[in-house]
Amino acid sequence: MTLVPTPYGHLHARRFGDCAAHAPLVFLHALGTDHRIWADVVDALPRGLGGVLLDLPGHGLSEPPRPGFDVQQAGDQLLSVLSALDLDNVVLVGLSVGGQVALAAARQAPSRIAGMVLCNTGAVIGASEQWQERIEQVERSGLAAIAEGVVDLWVHEGEPHLHRSLRAMLMGTSVDGYLALARLLMGADLHDHLPRISAPTLCLASTEDRATPPAMLRELAGALPNARVELLPGTGHVPTAQAPELLAKHIACHVAELDPREPFSRGMAVRRAVLGDPHVDRANEQKSAVDEAFQRFITEGAWGSVWARPQLSRRERSMVTVALLSALNHLEEVEMHAHAARNTGARAEDFVEVLLHVAVYAGVPAANSAIRRVKAAFEECGGTDEPAA
Repeated sequence: MTLVPTPYGHLHARRFGDCAAHAPLVFLHALGTDHRIWADVVDALPRGLGGVLLDLPGHGLSEPPRPGFDVQQAGDQLLSVLSALDLDNVVLVGLSVGGQVALAAARQAPSRIAGMVLCNTGAVIGASEQWQERIEQVERSGLAAIAEGVVDLWVHEGEPHLHRSLRAMLMGTSVDGYLALARLLMGADLHDHLPRISAPTLCLASTEDRATPPAMLRELAGALPNARVELLPGTGHVPTAQAPELLAKHIACHVAELDPREPFSRGMAVRRAVLGDPHVDRANEQKSAVDEAFQRFITEGAWGSVWARPQLSRRERSMVTVALLSALNHLEEVEMHAHAARNTGARAEDFVEVLLHVAVYAGVPAANSAIRRVKAAFEECGGTDEPAA
């Protein structure tokens, strides 16, 4: 256990993994949770990634802050921790209020932040009147008064045991710590700072999140100079409990994309994230002297360059790719990229629109042939409108 002294009180930090090969990851949790919320995500990360799990003020084993603690002070406190632990060029991974703390730190010290992954957060989270009502409830009756409603926001159709576990974590939070960060959220508005935050940023949005819905993450990404959005299907406000493997894939891929020295490693990470490990493993096993150079070329040039660009989401790139392959009658690759929809977030309804455009601009026969391949891919995924993540 490491308690790190800062001007605003001691924060608990727990190191994990190896920080030598890649930028260190710094994980920041949501209100009413602690560093343990990231445990399954960290376990799913590839070997070679490492960093620090922090407990925010008044949560877990960290000291509560003094009255008046705001998001700018929280960002300054985070930078103090990074200095004390001799961490630089980090990737901040923030969930909800943790995302706001990450944004504040990135605004204050851009040269120290290599990138960010912002989950279920925004420049403003919730209306001040709602926060005031919740604060008064907790002051009157403690955390039990809000626990059921809060955990219902955290997990979308979660299993009962998961609901109970998260409720226990919330109830284990100190009331003073909860109230301090609730007041921080009530006063936080980062809109004016966003255009000056240049760190390459991945925004992750849960499709069933009512607290910070996907539209809020799209707005956030649109205001940041270098950001893109990816969706986490079927998850609520705290997706770490429901989709840890998917979160780990997104985080690992973003870290790889940030490394300019290794276009092949970056491309391989993106290729695996989109097409899936089994497909890439088969391609690697089957390569020979004839196609080894070609495999490296597409990994670096297509996946490490074009697919790694932040201007379009992977869902959008998936749709564009299927449209082009359909128009060119490359049906085997159409089916491959339709299978990849389970990883990119593209849905059957997206491909309906894509293939209608193919019919108009490339001809009905081309669209008809592609439709058969897309249908086959979705049927193999269980015949649902939304491929499993």
